[in-house]
Amino acid sequence: MHKTALAILASAALVFAGACSSDDSDSTTTTAAPDDSGTSALPPIEVDGAEDVTMKVGEFIRINTPDADKVSADDTDVLETQDAYSDGSADFVAGAEAVGDGKAVLSVYSGDELLYEVNVTVEG
Repeated sequence: MHKTALAILASAALVFAGACSSDDSDSTTTTAAPDDSGTSALPPIEVDGAEDVTMKVGEFIRINTPDADKVSADDTDVLETQDAYSDGSADFVAGAEAVGDGKAVLSVYSGDELLYEVNVTVEG
């Protein structure tokens, strides 16, 4: 019983340590988890500031910046963008879908003001 409790505590410590992150707000790197099943969709990659993102074709970036209402990509063969909008029953945030391999810069705006840029690499 003592060994089981110790194993549970060790596992909890690893999970807690993995959940912690650094305080570096200038730039971070986000990588989507691999999908080995081939049947389940991954959640969107949440972005709220300038960072580097690596993703796969078919994955989405969701912009989590309160005033962000427009996005644009410098390479539309890599990223297809969608500005924030409302359909009358729901509000949708800005974002982008990875549509091809390559690198692109996703620019995030509030009106005409550039808020930040996201460096995106799409692989497979």
